Amino acid sequence: MRLLTAPAVDSMNGTMVVIARSMLSKLVEPSEVGKLFSFLSILEIAVPLFCDPCYSWLYSATVHIFAGSVFVLSAIFTIPPQAVFA
Repeated sequence: MRLLTAPAVDSMNGTMVVIARSMLSKLVEPSEVGKLFSFLSILEIAVPLFCDPCYSWLYSATVHIFAGSVFVLSAIFTIPPQAVFA
């Protein structure tokens, strides 16, 4: 059951990106929106460079114990932003 619950919670992750971009675009001047979205795009590219090796290490370290640990970690990272947007 836990293996099915974590991906369900993590599936809401995509909606938070849209909400965050909308909220952030209202916090800056209209002439700064392009700079803001450029910065967010750079972050979207940079984060996987650091997170993918961490997820790979976690999976290889826990595959014999609990193969869904990477989904649980994703769900844990998703819960605080969901609480902010709720």
